[in-house]
Amino acid sequence: MQAGLKSTKNRLSFQRLPTSYKLQARESQLIAPNKNELIIDDQLREIEFHTDHDSLLQILLNIMGTAGKFTENCTVTVSARIDNNLSQPIIIEVADTGIGIDLPKTRDLFNPFVQVGSSNTRQHAGMRLGLKLAFELTTLIQGSIGVKSELGNGAVFRICLPLVMNIDK
Repeated sequence: MQAGLKSTKNRLSFQRLPTSYKLQARESQLIAPNKNELIIDDQLREIEFHTDHDSLLQILLNIMGTAGKFTENCTVTVSARIDNNLSQPIIIEVADTGIGIDLPKTRDLFNPFVQVGSSNTRQHAGMRLGLKLAFELTTLIQGSIGVKSELGNGAVFRICLPLVMNIDK
C-alpha cells in the first residue's frame, strides 16, 4: 500500500506510514536548467518517521523548484537531520545561493499572487502557487515551514515535522 493524500467528497485524508526520506535523480532535474549543483546532506537515512510520504515529496519538489528558479550557476543544498530537543524533531532544509529576498518581504512568500521581488526578479515572475501549496501541505501534515533570506545571499527554507503524524486530529 502506498502512502498518500486521498480526496473523498471534498475532504482530504492522509495515510500515516513509515517514510524513508530519499531524494532521487528526478529531483535534481528541478535545479539543472540554470546550471546549478545539487548537494544532499542526508542524516535521516537510518531514521524511520511516520508522515504522508506523497505530501512530503510534493513539498520538497515545490521548494526545490523555487530554489532552482532563482539560482543560476550556484548550489542548492538539501539537508535533513533530527533534533530531539524540538517538538517537531525532523528538520529538512533547502538552501540556495541565489538572489535572495529582503527580510521584510519574506512574510509574503507563502501568499499566492503577491510579487515580493524587485524589478530584477521579474524574469522569474509567477504566481507562487507552489510555495503556497508547500505551506498548506506542511500544515496539513502537522509540520511547520519558514524561510530565512537576505537580498543577494540566497534563501534557506526549513521544514519541521513530527516523528509521528497524528491522523486523529
